[in-house]
Amino acid sequence: MDATGDWFGVLTSLIPPEPGSGETFVPRAGVAGEDAYPQDYVAFMRVYGCVGIAEEWLGISPPEGAWSPEFPPGTVETATAGMCEAWERTGPSDLVARGCAFWPWGATGGGDTLGWLVDDTNPNSWRTVVHEESGEWRVYDCGMVEFLCRLLLVDRENPLDVPPILKGVSRPKARHWRTLLAEALADHPAP
Repeated sequence: MDATGDWFGVLTSLIPPEPGSGETFVPRAGVAGEDAYPQDYVAFMRVYGCVGIAEEWLGISPPEGAWSPEFPPGTVETATAGMCEAWERTGPSDLVARGCAFWPWGATGGGDTLGWLVDDTNPNSWRTVVHEESGEWRVYDCGMVEFLCRLLLVDRENPLDVPPILKGVSRPKARHWRTLLAEALADHPAP
């Protein structure tokens, strides 16, 4: 399956996007342009935006805040802080020695950080890396959208050795950060 075609169709059938979700790329000085990201990620951000999936167990956010400048700081960015440096110190030695980098794009409620293995000038060839809470690094031979599909299909058809972090979640939802923020503010109004 192709990352921006078939896998994206699988993802939208597994997790329909909320109405009005999605982000628009906002060019800013010092922030990588839209073409610096894999096409499946660009498609994901346009349709879903910054979301929490499966009761917010899995958070997806924009690297460097490029997609939504009003995205509240301290969410996935906090969970992924220091991960690039951790990659340099503890990542797979053969990949680190070749100059490969780790660029985080999400985190789980279990302490795992998800990102790309930046090992090519073509972002569409970047594979998914998971830094597990245990400290282990796992590289998966697929992009972000295919990886998310395989996580969601873990009980049905999972040819990859993907950790079943969503086990027991029968119908996960993707909830946009603006929805989550509005609900939190409604539950806890300012004095």
